[in-house]
Amino acid sequence: MLYHSSVALWSTLATASMVMATLPSTHKEKPSVSRRWLLGDDKIRGVNLGSLFIVEEWFAKDEWASMGCKGYYDEWSCVEALGQEAADAAFDTHWKSWITEDDITQIASYGLNTIRIPVGFWIKEDLVLSDEYYPRGGLKYLDRLVGWASDAGLYVIIDLHGGPGSQSPNEEFTGHGTPVPGFFTAANYERANNFLEWMTERIHTNTSYRTGSNWGSGHPETYLNDTTYLYFDDHVYWKFDSRSGTNKTSYINATCDLYRPEADVVVGEFSLSVASDLQNTDEFGLQGHPENIPWYTDYFAAQVSIYETSGGWIFWNWKCNWINEFNDWRWCYKTAVEAGAIPKNASTAASLSPC
Repeated sequence: MLYHSSVALWSTLATASMVMATLPSTHKEKPSVSRRWLLGDDKIRGVNLGSLFIVEEWFAKDEWASMGCKGYYDEWSCVEALGQEAADAAFDTHWKSWITEDDITQIASYGLNTIRIPVGFWIKEDLVLSDEYYPRGGLKYLDRLVGWASDAGLYVIIDLHGGPGSQSPNEEFTGHGTPVPGFFTAANYERANNFLEWMTERIHTNTSYRTGSNWGSGHPETYLNDTTYLYFDDHVYWKFDSRSGTNKTSYINATCDLYRPEADVVVGEFSLSVASDLQNTDEFGLQGHPENIPWYTDYFAAQVSIYETSGGWIFWNWKCNWINEFNDWRWCYKTAVEAGAIPKNASTAASLSPC
C-alpha cells in the first residue's frame, strides 16, 4: 500500500535509533540538512499513539479490562488466556475505537504535525512463531490510521516498539514481559530485519527514498552510507533523573541546563511527570491544586524549547484511559490541553519557555 503522507520508520530497540524516511516521488529537490524530510515544517511536533497496537495496561486500565484482559500483564498473556479467536475479536474491537478519525483531526487542530505509532513486530503475522501469543488483524487498522493522517496533513512515524523475543526485561511495551530478553539472537535479529525491510517497502512503494536496512551493536550511523535523511530517537524523562531535584525551580533548571540534544536528534518520548514521591505533594499535585497548572505550562514549554534546538519532539502519550483512578494528564496530551497545561497551538509553546 502506498502511504500518501510522509512516513518514516523508526526502530527504537536501542537508545540511539535509526530513522528511515521517505520523500514523495514528486519531490525531486534534495532537502537541506536542517529540514531533512520535513517538507513544509521546520520541526517535528507530535504525539505518540501508544496503547493502540501495543496496549500498556498502566495507562489504559479501563480499556484493558473491557477487552477481557484484566489481571493479565501484557498482550501475550491475554491472548494466551483468552485463546486466539476470542483475543482477536477483543483486539479488533479495541483497534476500531481506541484512536478514531476525530482524534487525528483534533491532533492536527492543536498545531501538531506528527504522529508516532508504536507497533510490535507481530503486526506482520508471518513472523510470529507457533509458540508465541500475539493478536492478529491489526494491519488493516494501521493502514486506515495512516490514511486519516494523510488526509489531515500529518507526518507518520512507524515505531518498531516491540521486537521479536522482547528486547527489555519485564516490560509491557514489548508485548511480552519476560525476565530474560530473547531479542539478542541471530534468529530474532533476522526477524526484526525482515520486519524493517517489509515495512520500508510498504512505506516506500512507488516513491524515491534512501535508506539503510540493517543495524548492529554500537552507533547506528556506522552502518549507513548517507545520513541526509536520518534522525536519532532520544527519550527524555526528567521523572526518572535524580538531577531534577525536588522542587519546581530545580526541575526547570535541570530542564533548561542539563540536556542539549545533539544534531539530528528528535526526542521521541517525554512527559510532564515528576518523581513518584513528589507527584502528589502540594507543590506538584494535580487533584485540588489548580494553582500548579501554570508551572506545568512552564515545564512543557521549557522542554520543547530545548528539544526544538534539534529536530523536535513527540509527547508520550496522546490519551489515557483509567477513569476511576488515573486522572494524571502529565502523561496525556489531550487531557493536558483540556486542563490548560499545554497550549492549544503546539507551534507557539517554545516561545513561552522560562529557559
